[in-house]
Amino acid sequence: MASVMAGAVCREIDVVVLDKDGTLTDFHSAWCGRYASSVAAVVEAARGDDALKAALYHTLAINAANGRFLQDSPIVSVKIGDKAIMVATVLHQSGVDWSSAQAIVAEHMLPILAAPPEPHQIRAIGNIQERVRKWTSAGLHVAIVTNDNRAGTLAELRLLGIAELVDAIVTADDTDLACKPAPDGLLHIARTLGVAADHLAMVGDTATDMLAGRSAGAGLVIGVLSGLATADHLAPLADAVVPDIHALSIVGA
Repeated sequence: MASVMAGAVCREIDVVVLDKDGTLTDFHSAWCGRYASSVAAVVEAARGDDALKAALYHTLAINAANGRFLQDSPIVSVKIGDKAIMVATVLHQSGVDWSSAQAIVAEHMLPILAAPPEPHQIRAIGNIQERVRKWTSAGLHVAIVTNDNRAGTLAELRLLGIAELVDAIVTADDTDLACKPAPDGLLHIARTLGVAADHLAMVGDTATDMLAGRSAGAGLVIGVLSGLATADHLAPLADAVVPDIHALSIVGA
């Protein structure tokens, strides 16, 4: 246990639970290229036009002019399987029959999004390895709860150099656990590591992360501004909002 401080708030914490995209890594770098490729593949397979492409970008909350996700985009918190349903729905609304729409998404979108990222796509938000080592040296456990899939998550943690420092991981394809904003992942972490839920600190860059922390009864819910959300979106749900994970400190460390 250690005294973790975020802004003016300080709590006794056993486990720092981290989101991944937007919290540990740059969201745009990790995902913009993959979404652009998947949209192009879907449009081509559906024999669509610029109107279909525009509709898909709108649904995924992507700025068609620069390929970047819109601020506080809801898509950043949705698991890949749910995004597939959204895209299939757009195809169906454009005139593609439902079974064909599902097949197009399964063949041309999901393989791109579910594949582990390339090293050049992963841009750490500061020196993640140094920060996590400081926490573990102070006696804290570190866990990951993400709505991304496990294969991609493990690949990113290895690229960041923290795979061996993380004590527990919950991902979207852990089928027995509901994804954030449900509290299931955090409560699983608490059970796995044998700590009380109110000794967890949930750290993330979206309202979904904040809601998960609140629902689980986490002792500290921290919003970081290294993702797409603004302080106005995070503050009503968080105990503290800070620039990034490097603004968290261990009292006395």
